[in-house]
Formats: sequence, structure tokens, C-alpha cells
Amino acid sequence: MNHRGHALRVPRAKALTIARWIIRSFPQAGWAATGGHAFDLRTAELSGLEA
Repeated sequence: MNHRGHALRVPRAKALTIARWIIRSFPQAGWAATGGHAFDLRTAELSGLEA
């Protein structure tokens, strides 16, 4: 979202680059494990974390 609350379009190539950066920055997160974590680029939310 921009400063006015409008959704921004992220090109697929840029979204993949961001996703790869997150995966490489947090290798201890267990991305490939069953029930692992997921990062939603649209909402910028990381799910699957233990409380």
C-alpha cells in the first residue's frame, strides 16, 4: 500500500526476488518443512510462527 492506502502492483519478477531474499535471510525458518512458514507478499504477513 502506498501512503494514500492504494494497493501497489508488484511485478512477478520483483515479487520472486523479494521472496528469495526473505528465504535466504531467514534459513532457520524451515520454509520447506511440512507446516513451515509462508510469507504473503500482498499483505507482508509471515504465517506459521510459533506463538
